[in-house]
Amino acid sequence: MKTNFTKTFSKIFASVIVATVLICGLTSGITAHTTFTPTINRNTNSSIVYITPNGECYHSTPKCRTLRRSKQIKSIDIKEAQKTRRPCKVCH
Repeated sequence: MKTNFTKTFSKIFASVIVATVLICGLTSGITAHTTFTPTINRNTNSSIVYITPNGECYHSTPKCRTLRRSKQIKSIDIKEAQKTRRPCKVCH
């Protein structure tokens, strides 16, 4: 037979577990945000590409996997990017 202390402890423990699961579930979609101009559909003939300040290539989308850790992403015209950079091997 459970004592009052055991019943109370079990209820509190269960509440803490439920709260933890709910909080983890609600925050699991939160990710670090990078700075970039809203993306343009990759399948269009857009003249906008995405670069990082010290990068060697330009990207067709700011969501390219090679930009995941980039803190600063700029959008520029492709003709400007082609002067000093090569296309990304992943997204171009």
